[in-house]
Formats: sequence, structure tokens, C-alpha cells
Amino acid sequence: MSSDSNCKKRLNNIFLTNNGIIYMLWVGDQNGESVKKSGIETEKLIGKLRKKNKQVFIVGDITQIGRITLSAKKSGLDLIRNLDYDKVAVFGNPFAFQKLVETLALAAGRNFKFRFCVSLEEAMDWLLDR
Repeated sequence: MSSDSNCKKRLNNIFLTNNGIIYMLWVGDQNGESVKKSGIETEKLIGKLRKKNKQVFIVGDITQIGRITLSAKKSGLDLIRNLDYDKVAVFGNPFAFQKLVETLALAAGRNFKFRFCVSLEEAMDWLLDR
């Protein structure tokens, strides 16, 4: 049995906020499949924004995330590399995930568009240049 099959049920929620920002709420343990499914949902929202010639800002909320398998990390790297976004701000527990998030962004060559923040307020300030 692989480590991916041992993951608990995931209930990620990806939606477009009233101010046109994609909000990705990561809940529970993550594996490659859960990250890929979240990526597909995110791509749909990006497409809607691009059709309206809007910038694409994404907030990643990892305050409720659980364990992250190796396949989830690989899928996350693919998302960071391949999604068509202008800026991404991820926020959550800096002690557990800051280095992981920053390393994935650096490995994807997108660290200039990607930032780890400790709060939603800090994330929104960076995304919107406040």
C-alpha cells in the first residue's frame, strides 16, 4: 500500500472571491491526486479571469492542511510551474510549511511571483501592492 492511499479524505475548496481573487483552501492530508484535482479547478477559474482580461491573483490558505506526500509535492511543483497566474500568496503556519513553499517556488523558477505570508492580511497586502 502506497503512502498516497493512506491519506485521509481531502476537502479542498477552490473559489473566486467577490474581488476576483482565486482562493485555494487546502484541507487535510494531500496526495498527488488531490493536488492535481485542485489544479484543474484552479485552471478553470484562471480561464474565466483571462477571458475577461483580468489579472490572476491566487491566495493559498494552508492553515488547515495536513500531511503532504511526495507525490503531492511533485504535483504542487507542476502547478507552480504551469498555472497562468500573475501572483500567488500562500499563508499558514510558517514553522511547518514556509521552507517547503519557498523551495517549491524557487525550484519552479517562479519565486518572483510567489510569496509565503503568515496571515491572510499580509497575503492580500502583497498581492494587491498595498
